[in-house]
Amino acid sequence: MTAGLSAFRMPAQVEQDQDIVQTRHTPQRAEKLETEWFVPHWTMNDRINALSSRRIHYFGISPARDGTIRDDNGWRRMDEFIGYTQGMSRSLVITMLDDEVNTAFLRDSSLRERFILLLDAVLAGGEWDMIVLDFEYRALPFSGVSEDINQWSEQLSTAARNHGMQFGMLIYGDTFYRVRPYDIQFLSTLSDRMYIMAYDFYKTNDTAGPQFPISAKDYDFQQMLRDMTGVIPHEKLTIIHGLFSYLWRKDQGRGEAITLNQAEGRLFPDCRENACIVRRDLDTHALHITYTDRDSTEVEVWVEDIDTIAKKNELLRAEGMSAVGYWAYGYGMISR
Repeated sequence: MTAGLSAFRMPAQVEQDQDIVQTRHTPQRAEKLETEWFVPHWTMNDRINALSSRRIHYFGISPARDGTIRDDNGWRRMDEFIGYTQGMSRSLVITMLDDEVNTAFLRDSSLRERFILLLDAVLAGGEWDMIVLDFEYRALPFSGVSEDINQWSEQLSTAARNHGMQFGMLIYGDTFYRVRPYDIQFLSTLSDRMYIMAYDFYKTNDTAGPQFPISAKDYDFQQMLRDMTGVIPHEKLTIIHGLFSYLWRKDQGRGEAITLNQAEGRLFPDCRENACIVRRDLDTHALHITYTDRDSTEVEVWVEDIDTIAKKNELLRAEGMSAVGYWAYGYGMISR
């Protein structure tokens, strides 16, 4: 074990700690998965009120470097979202995707306090049922970092409770595999829901691959479920599927994002690209597509379509999950 990892527990470690391990049980199969949609401000429109969703998440508002709420389109369109979703259960996502801002917040308690004071004014209107924290941080899992994340999450959880609201967290699906600095066991105790981002396993600068392979040699969707259910109660878990893919051009070494809507019709079921080959990968159940573009450059795409998602949702039902989430509204359909 690397020095400084004491606050971060891998699944096997949790099982050995009899004081914190959950009682394992055989899950009862769920007959139906309720859906939850994440709606980014850039795809939001007045049709979101027709979504069949037990909760709809607004993505979102962000802290600025000085602890204020960032004056961006997420903030400016928040009232528009509220207007579109009258009578719906909705959450406000606190998006923290900037490493510089995140580091400042973890180190300076005055920034956290300033943001929470401003957030209190937002929540006082009673328009929200839940706060969800999306704290995406690229850092080594030293105990101090994990403890700082715990503290910030606990402060936001307390802010939510003070307004009679629930609290949730967005967590990387590859947290255990890539040893990210999140104490999942502790964060689960703070949260009413743990939303697992089961996508982007192959990042834009990685080698090509599916969003989160159902079956793979090193790590896959099934192992992720085992890891997460080993430390998080089933009733708190919601797995999120990503409705997008990447185009990997061999001469660039990185992927270009493409939504499921954009891929369907252009790449499948009838591919319109040059020298295009579309096949269903038997292990991952994703569509593996290759073609050459106008510059004769080889392009590789892995698409997790509605058939792939159906396979994954079957695994979720078998695990007794009650809900599934989708990132993001406007990116694709989940049924025909």
